[in-house]
Amino acid sequence: MADAGKLDISPMSIRATVAGIQSSSAYVTIANNGAADDLLLSVKSIIANKVEIHTMGMLDGVMRMRHVDGGLLIKAGEKLALAPGGLHIMLMGLNTKLVSGTQYKIILVFEKAGDVTVLATAKLPSEITSSLGMQKHDMN
Repeated sequence: MADAGKLDISPMSIRATVAGIQSSSAYVTIANNGAADDLLLSVKSIIANKVEIHTMGMLDGVMRMRHVDGGLLIKAGEKLALAPGGLHIMLMGLNTKLVSGTQYKIILVFEKAGDVTVLATAKLPSEITSSLGMQKHDMN
């Protein structure tokens, strides 16, 4: 688990890909053990041309994904889970195949904690689980 000041960041998982796949998603849990809220502003990585924070939800009976504007608030004393089927990090325009078991650098950009580099381990979809399940979160 990475420690970014008062933020504890769980090991990050990223979906492994096969040749020709141009996007993937990454999942992580962030616990804010500090006395002040922080904001996950954005995410960066050299393995993709574009990286965004996305949410998924039902719209007219269809599961849809959309970009989250303004970042994600992580309230003091709370946890934020980015997990399959909900909030997640979307990597688009991949520059490389993501090989299962290989680690890739992802940079989480926080308002207060600044840039935090984490290693995301590529895993098969069946290997990706969330120990916390869906968590309540606030979005700005």
